[in-house]
Amino acid sequence: MYLIYTHLIYVSLLCLLLSSACTKKEQTPTVVPGPAIPGLNLSGGFDCVQFGFMKLKQVGAKVTGTYDGMRGNGDNGTIAGIVEGDLLRIEWKQPGKPEAAIFPLKGKAWLRIKEKGSSLEGKWGYEESDEDGGTWKAEKSQFFVE
Repeated sequence: MYLIYTHLIYVSLLCLLLSSACTKKEQTPTVVPGPAIPGLNLSGGFDCVQFGFMKLKQVGAKVTGTYDGMRGNGDNGTIAGIVEGDLLRIEWKQPGKPEAAIFPLKGKAWLRIKEKGSSLEGKWGYEESDEDGGTWKAEKSQFFVE
């Protein structure tokens, strides 16, 4: 009987150790903002391969907007963020369309502001991650008029 209890204790400890090792989040390097861009205005339209057409509005350091999605059937979303130096940190939400099997999603992203605001490049992620989803690149549209 003692052997069975000892074995159960060892198995329990092993499971506990393995589960804590598997659930530890890897520390990813923090993306650090560079110097602020004088006169920056991100308001306007952006062409984006990953998320379709984006419309942004900047008021002070705050940026809000929408994206049209690539499928156009419930994968549209909203963007809300803040400019920190040459970095745009955002949260995105996609309400989805359950009847089309497109479920709500949300996440975070960081975009490096390049060429005085004419392009954005960075990473996006799901939920609390800002980089486990992939790359995000956008070019300011010369033809967008609001």
